[in-house]
Amino acid sequence: MIRINGNGSVRMIYSGTSTDATGADTSIGTSVYNTKGWDPTYVGYKYGEDLVLRETSEMSAYHGIGVNNIYYFGKGYEITEDGKFQLDQNQDMISGKWADIYKEVIDNYPYSCLRGGAKADAKCNLIMHVKEYVSDTRANVHYISYNSKDYASTLTNKFDSTVKKLVDMWYENNILNKKDNEGNLLSNYLSDEIFCNDRSIRSGDGYKLSEFTYYNMYNRMTGTYESTLLCKQNEDKFSVANKNLKYPIALITADEVMLAGGTGGVNNMFYLYTGQKYWTMSPSFYSTNFHSSYNYRVTENGAVGNVNLGSYHGVRPVINLSSEVEISQGIGTKDNPYVVKLKSS
Repeated sequence: MIRINGNGSVRMIYSGTSTDATGADTSIGTSVYNTKGWDPTYVGYKYGEDLVLRETSEMSAYHGIGVNNIYYFGKGYEITEDGKFQLDQNQDMISGKWADIYKEVIDNYPYSCLRGGAKADAKCNLIMHVKEYVSDTRANVHYISYNSKDYASTLTNKFDSTVKKLVDMWYENNILNKKDNEGNLLSNYLSDEIFCNDRSIRSGDGYKLSEFTYYNMYNRMTGTYESTLLCKQNEDKFSVANKNLKYPIALITADEVMLAGGTGGVNNMFYLYTGQKYWTMSPSFYSTNFHSSYNYRVTENGAVGNVNLGSYHGVRPVINLSSEVEISQGIGTKDNPYVVKLKSS
C-alpha cells in the first residue's frame, strides 16, 4: 500500500503473485521507459511529437567524444525515409580520431553523428554541425534534428510511452473483463484517481536540444528534499476521466517513493525496496551532453536515482483500490494477508 487518497481509496503497487516475492518477481517484466529519448518530450508517460526540422542557433558543448574512437565526418547530410539522419552518401567523407582530424573536419567535413565505431552510413536521431575544437573529448556543435517546436507541444499527450503500453497490456490480460468468484468485475474494485507525470520545469525551456532542462522533481530530489502529492500542471494529470489514460493504472512517482523513505542513498530497509531496479513516472532532466532524457527509478539497492530512458528496468503497475471495497478476511501479514471484497449494497 502506497497511501490512502483523500476520498478513501487506497493506492497500491504491484508486488508479485505471492506474499514473499522479491526481485524480478515483484514486477510484471522489464522495459525501457521509452524507445526514444533524444528530445525532452519523451520523458512523458504520454508525449507529443509535434516536431520541426531545425538547426540550433546556440553553441552546445558535446562531451561524449572518446579519445580512441574512430568517427566519420562528411561534407553534408541527408534525411532517410524513416526520418533519421546520416552523412550524405554522395559526398566525400573522412574518418579518424577527433584529436587527429579536427582541423580538417571544421574546415571541410563539419557534419557527423559523432558515434564511435559507427559505419559511414550509420543512421542517427540527430546530426551535429561541428563548429569548434574544445579538447580531445569535447567539441562545440550545433544540433540538427527534428525536435519539439515548443514546450507546450511536449505536453499534448498524443502517444503512449513504451512502458505505458506494457502496463496497459498487463491490465488487459489480468483485470479487464475478469471477474471474482462471485461474478463481480475486477475493474469494479478500482477507483479512477490522478497519477502525476510532473513535467513542470525548474530550469531550462523544456524543448531545446541546446539547453539543459531540469524538471521540478530533480529539484525536490537533490535540493529541497520536500516531496509533494500535488500535480502542478493539468497536462501532467493522468486519469481515465481526463482521457489521458485508457485504464485506471499507471506507475509510482518519485515523490511517493521519497515519502516512503527513498532517498539518493542506499536503503534496503523500506517497503519499496525489492532488490530489483524499477521505473517511476517522474522526469528528472534532459542532458545536452548526450542529447538524452532521464527519468527517476528505484535502484536494486533501494536508492532513488535518474537513468536514461532507454535503460531496461522493472515495471510495477499502480492501481487505486476503491473505498467501496472492504476486508473480508486476513490480518495483513505475510502468512495471513488481507482478502478484499466489494461492500454489500
